[in-house]
Amino acid sequence: MIEELLAGRSKFHNVFHYPVPTWADVAVIQVFVDGAAMQTQGALRSSSYAPYARVLKRICYEEDFHIRLGIDVHRTLAEGTGPQRAMLQDAINRWWQPIMHFFGPRDQASPHLQTMMRWRIKVKTNDELRQQFLRQFVPLITDYGLQVPDPQLRWNEAEQRYDYSEPDWEEFKRVIRGEGPKSAARLALRNEYWQRHQWVREALDAWGMAA
Repeated sequence: MIEELLAGRSKFHNVFHYPVPTWADVAVIQVFVDGAAMQTQGALRSSSYAPYARVLKRICYEEDFHIRLGIDVHRTLAEGTGPQRAMLQDAINRWWQPIMHFFGPRDQASPHLQTMMRWRIKVKTNDELRQQFLRQFVPLITDYGLQVPDPQLRWNEAEQRYDYSEPDWEEFKRVIRGEGPKSAARLALRNEYWQRHQWVREALDAWGMAA
């Protein structure tokens, strides 16, 4: 998997291309990024691809632990000092768009969505998952008197859904091409350790051949 990543045959998820400068970032990642992951992974437990559906039961159990831990840190900062609340709000501001990107493009712009839905590899669309996330996690921001960094975000009572500003999809495309703020640094770090530990792989290969 690492070899494929370094060769450009696989990619980081979009959220792994961004910096994590403060403890508030850790809270936001555990609550909202893992919360977004739980929406997608939870839905995939009903996927038609049985091996993936089975293993996701265990993965979702672990992700739920991450979210619960993050909620505790989130609450501590939200109920803390002025600087702590400001640090948390700053992290929410920086992570909001990557989280909205997390679910992928709008349904009408997602080239493989209909095929995935037809074969039931996916059972919910990108927009359905994004709305599901908003319904669950927006109150966790607003109930503490914090601000969702989208002036257009509001509950649409008639349609029973959230309206929101369109994310910057050009940024999304740049990031998944490996042009995010931390893309080069994180790939370089993995390449460094891949090269540094080559002797371990060679030793294991030699041991396997001798056996």
